[in-house]
Amino acid sequence: MRKQGRAKLPERQRRGRGGAARKGRGVPIITVSGPFLDTERKRKLARGLTNVACEVYGRPAEQIIVLIRENQPENVAVGGELVADRRAAP
Repeated sequence: MRKQGRAKLPERQRRGRGGAARKGRGVPIITVSGPFLDTERKRKLARGLTNVACEVYGRPAEQIIVLIRENQPENVAVGGELVADRRAAP
């Protein structure tokens, strides 16, 4: 005869999403969205963000991930106006 109620889940599933992160084992991911940068500026940005994250999280640089997302002016709006349109205005 089958028991009523919920089946017992393995420990991994009971912890739920983010269990590792709550225990301080997750990997920090920093995402930066902004205008286009040349490669040298991206290097500088990545180094700087990584250094600060290492200090704050107490982790080695190899455990810090930095994602740089570049946005074209026609894909960004400020105050309801496209940045591309603001640049084109006299």
